[in-house]
Amino acid sequence: MAKAARIAIDAMGGDTGVAVMLAGAAHASTLWPDLEFVFVGEEGLIRAEIAKHPRLASAQIVHAPDVIAGEERPTQAIRRAKTTSVNSVAVNWLP
Repeated sequence: MAKAARIAIDAMGGDTGVAVMLAGAAHASTLWPDLEFVFVGEEGLIRAEIAKHPRLASAQIVHAPDVIAGEERPTQAIRRAKTTSVNSVAVNWLP
């Protein structure tokens, strides 16, 4: 039996935020039911959206409380904000 694919998602990413990111994951889970999701970002916001998508109830959440402001330069933001969602994904999930 093939191992399920695990996908880490920066739930805070995107201009429209958590709602769209989780809606996309919920849609993907209807197409590929064996996918496992790890959402990284503000845990409270992620949990509120997961409540709207029962298919995502078993998803793992990695809390990352810091936010990178839109006007911040990416290189400075990464150095400053060690507990942001984008940094947590990069450190914990990328090879």
